[in-house]
Amino acid sequence: MIGYIYKIDVHDKIYIGSTKNINKRTYQHNYQLKKKFQISNIYKYAIHHNINKLDLIILEKNNYKNKKNLLWIERKYIEYYNSILNGLNMILPIYSSNEWDLILKVKNIFNIDLPIYNLYILIYKHNNIYNKIMYIILKSIQQNTHKLA
Repeated sequence: MIGYIYKIDVHDKIYIGSTKNINKRTYQHNYQLKKKFQISNIYKYAIHHNINKLDLIILEKNNYKNKKNLLWIERKYIEYYNSILNGLNMILPIYSSNEWDLILKVKNIFNIDLPIYNLYILIYKHNNIYNKIMYIILKSIQQNTHKLA
């Protein structure tokens, strides 16, 4: 299957996406913008900045075994551009089963009402001492729950 990873520049922020059909996806993005669908950050931000057309810039075009492979490449670009925290993406398109299991355990054990991606950042990204300490605590919990199972 041929797939595309694309970037959309909206004012001073970016959005990363993937698709199997770049022409259809371009049409969909611009149709949703034209109809002022404010269902996601990209459209809200574009409308706020009076942008009336979105151009998709192809970052990568390749043959992929399946949709999962394409989503992992999309995730790589989202993380590279940091387009959730500093851009217009709202979520990562895919998580490993280990990531997902730990995120859900933390959410349930601590009864945390945060979006999944915020928990992912808290657990896996160690950009400050608080996150490093939380990572150590959460890894310890994960190891102890495996021993109990």
